[in-house]
Amino acid sequence: MLLAFVVLLALSTLASTLALRQILLARTGERVEEALVQEVKEFSALARDGNNPLTGKPFGGDVKALFDVFRCATSRRRARPCSRSSTVACTGPPKALRAAGCSAA
Repeated sequence: MLLAFVVLLALSTLASTLALRQILLARTGERVEEALVQEVKEFSALARDGNNPLTGKPFGGDVKALFDVFRCATSRRRARPCSRSSTVACTGPPKALRAAGCSAA
């Protein structure tokens, strides 16, 4: 009788742990998705409406300056120094982007 109780307790603990893990993973995925969507919106707004703080002019085709400004702005917002953050950007013709493993929008 005691053995059956211990087995039942172990199984219920395992089931609840697995269920909790799945719930936490789903919530984490949702939060990551929301954060990525927000970052894309902010980057798009900067690219569309922003000016390069060094020149005071729109970014135009200066992708490096655009990413540098965005990286530093998001680093400050998260209280991290600019030198410790990094941004990966895929730029170039769509065919080259696909070959490099980047999705062309």
